[in-house]
Amino acid sequence: DGMSFEAAEQIANTYQKVFDKFPELIGKLNGFELKRINDMNDYAQAVYSQGKENGRIYLNKMYFDTESGLNAITEKLAEDVLQQYHPISADTFESIIVHELGHSIDSYLSENGHGGIGNKVQQNIILRELGIDTHDTKAIKEGLSGYANTNGAEFMSEGFSEYILSENPRKIANAIGELFKR
Repeated sequence: DGMSFEAAEQIANTYQKVFDKFPELIGKLNGFELKRINDMNDYAQAVYSQGKENGRIYLNKMYFDTESGLNAITEKLAEDVLQQYHPISADTFESIIVHELGHSIDSYLSENGHGGIGNKVQQNIILRELGIDTHDTKAIKEGLSGYANTNGAEFMSEGFSEYILSENPRKIANAIGELFKR
């Protein structure tokens, strides 16, 4: 019982994309695990502040252990991208992995004395540097995603996902990617 080899391989390749841009993270994140998550709206969850479990991503077994579940995610994400709810590059389950890795990396940075970046203060700094009104939810939705308006952590993870996966990340995602590099 578990996900297909092809899905696991695609997830491993997704981790590699992150490591290609951030090789210093190799060995710092704890991989992924299939787990039943009761909220059907949650495709995955990142584990923060849990010691040796920090950086682990739980993939919702309802979606990730069957081909039909993966197809359902892909269909929903494609719809979400059209509605600007998720970034332009977020139309595959790969984007879920990278988004959750963004949370994990933020947690890793916080716990290792580098200061967290997934907060409203950092979000506002980025927006001001780009000349975007920090309260302009429409500009954030159009420049990144609607979900990025949820809070600072989601803003950063949405931008991180677009930064890693898009061949041409937009200016907000680029600014977030540069922040992760610092």
